[in-house]
Amino acid sequence: RGDYDDSEPRFHPDGRLVSFVSNRMDRPDLNNHNADIYVVKSTGGAIRKITQSEGGAGGHAWSPDGKTIAYIGNPARLGNYYKYVDHVWLVAATGGKPRELTREIDNECYNATICDVAGVMFAPMPPLWSADSSRVYFPVTERGATRIYSRSVARRDTRCEIDGEVNVYDLQRSGPSG
Repeated sequence: RGDYDDSEPRFHPDGRLVSFVSNRMDRPDLNNHNADIYVVKSTGGAIRKITQSEGGAGGHAWSPDGKTIAYIGNPARLGNYYKYVDHVWLVAATGGKPRELTREIDNECYNATICDVAGVMFAPMPPLWSADSSRVYFPVTERGATRIYSRSVARRDTRCEIDGEVNVYDLQRSGPSG
């Protein structure tokens, strides 16, 4: 309830919770780059804020094991969003301080290739989890292309999965072992 714009509803893998993105600051229209991830029981009730940081959050996805949420965002304080590129972050499903997963990447971790024409920038593609929740796949815009990278949740082993002069708009895992 309230005068807020909520978006990106996503069911927890067991269906008992729904996560969503919302800017619930006072006067949110004056800082439209702020957003947090919230959860609510799928039957309704009180909402709980999951992300505990300043900045933006969007394009989020539950891990298949339901323990973690990956999202695209940045740590920008009010009015400083332009100083940061958006990266992939992880936060425990119970909430807390997010962890930046892609700190070593110096490009946007969303599709910004011809985004003024295609409009994809305004709805970032959620990161895609491996079936075992050990790896996260995500877009990276670089040199006029949007490629797909992946990173282990536990180790620093970022790798380019789909390379070349491509512009990937969406990504989906097929089959249980993908």
